[in-house]
Amino acid sequence: MIRNKIFFFGGVERLQEDLGTTVITAVPTAAARSGTVSPVVRPYLDLYPLPNGRDLGSGIGQYTYEFARVTRENFVQGRIDVALSDKDLLFVRHTYDGSRQVSPVASA
Repeated sequence: MIRNKIFFFGGVERLQEDLGTTVITAVPTAAARSGTVSPVVRPYLDLYPLPNGRDLGSGIGQYTYEFARVTRENFVQGRIDVALSDKDLLFVRHTYDGSRQVSPVASA
């Protein structure tokens, strides 16, 4: 008789989040780029966008942009217990925890 010999359990969790954020950073102003800048440094300064916010002084301005931080998490777990005899129990467990997050800044 197989009754009360097999037990199984399973669970699934999912998180889907699209979080809108505003990022504020500092970039060189147009005045800082037009000053006496070494030709070696010029290509690196051109990689930064021009400020679209207030001037912070000393050739630095604010650059603000919106960003959607997308998070996807999937957690699945399953377990099966089988009583082979009064003294022997066999179990199998599987866990999957996959996640992905797109963010404009590195997290600590």
